Amino acid sequence: MGKQWVRRWCMWMAPTPSLPGVWRRRDGGFVVRARVKHPKTGRLVPILRALPEARTPSQALAELEREKARVRSGAEGTEPGASKPRFHSYAASLMETKIASLEIESESGSEKWAGALEHLFRAPFAEYFIDKIRYADLKQWRATLPALTWKKRRTRREIDEATGKKVVLVEFEILPYSNTTLNTWLRVLRTICAEMTKEFELDKNPCDGLELFPEDSPYTDEQPNALNEEGEVAKFLAKMDELYPQHYAQTALGFCIGHRPSTLRPLTRKGPDPDWTVNDEGTSRLRVRKSNSRGQEVMKRTKNRQVIIIDLPVSVTEMLQEHVAKLDECAITRTSDLLFPSTRTGRIQSRTTLAKPFAVVASAIGLKKKITPKAMRRSYKDIARAADIPAAVRKGVSGHKTDVMDAHYASPSLAEKSRAVAKVFDLAKARARRASAGS
Repeated sequence: MGKQWVRRWCMWMAPTPSLPGVWRRRDGGFVVRARVKHPKTGRLVPILRALPEARTPSQALAELEREKARVRSGAEGTEPGASKPRFHSYAASLMETKIASLEIESESGSEKWAGALEHLFRAPFAEYFIDKIRYADLKQWRATLPALTWKKRRTRREIDEATGKKVVLVEFEILPYSNTTLNTWLRVLRTICAEMTKEFELDKNPCDGLELFPEDSPYTDEQPNALNEEGEVAKFLAKMDELYPQHYAQTALGFCIGHRPSTLRPLTRKGPDPDWTVNDEGTSRLRVRKSNSRGQEVMKRTKNRQVIIIDLPVSVTEMLQEHVAKLDECAITRTSDLLFPSTRTGRIQSRTTLAKPFAVVASAIGLKKKITPKAMRRSYKDIARAADIPAAVRKGVSGHKTDVMDAHYASPSLAEKSRAVAKVFDLAKARARRASAGS
């Protein structure tokens, strides 16, 4: 049996059209979709409209035909003489263009845009022609966002006393959207408005001045998600080697170079163009140039589109060689081109592969702070800074382009801060003594 509903164009609808260009909506009414060539520009104008009030497919088709006729007459909207598309049509077309041009390349990026458009299309201005949207329209819509809620599905299993069998109970919790989620929608809106302002040479970008919601930093002195106290990294890696030796090399390399787990997962050790190669001198070269957001999808670029080349010293090279030797001893991983394959499948690890090992190891060494795989990137900054490695070199290894991002990932430890205060205090006392002696 086929699916009753599929998600397309950021809406849930029937998998097949009821009539050409007409799909039934899960939430009632219909969706119409078509592309029509504009007689003046020769450009294909997208038509995408949700018609919640339409009761029959024929009614929706009639509305679609009216839209198509108006575009063919030289107008892109539903008012005579209109020369600009509606917001929802332009936004849907822009997303398709970005996906086709690989500007939106990952599955997670597509899902982010689809989720944002799903909510933007519910806004009153979604039906407006793009040159009729004003800052006040967007500000008024923004004011409604904090009141929006969503259902969180929870399941739990219990024993039915009557039958003695396990039953699954489903509960729903009503929660407000986080400011982080709301800001994702606003950032997508900003991108759309900037593109349409430039493409259609609008007098003003209606998004100018539209503020994001305040977000609390997920990192604090108590919870920096970094191993920044003296000896923490050594203890962590030693326990990782003891409890999860299959993940030791990946974790150690992550702390050494400060890269995201998403760029470590797709690294290859063999194949037509491997990312890790050993030199005759006993050193090796690592090229960080790909990314994996989820599943087996591999993007041929990193998040900031940089290719980072790092020559690894003999010590790190030997560690990786020992790791590869263990991979070759296992039938599952022996044939894999990956440097850090899944030990169960030989394919790319899942996004959560390191989550449990990090939590277990942190608990085993008595850490009171929460540590996730992202701690590898954050800890690198603190370790490198403590080693007096210049900022330019730190950024060159980790792939950060700006001083702002370099500082963003820094989590100075309490010990570092204490030493800084002591140095300043000692310097201040010395100057005070010299001033007193001079008087």
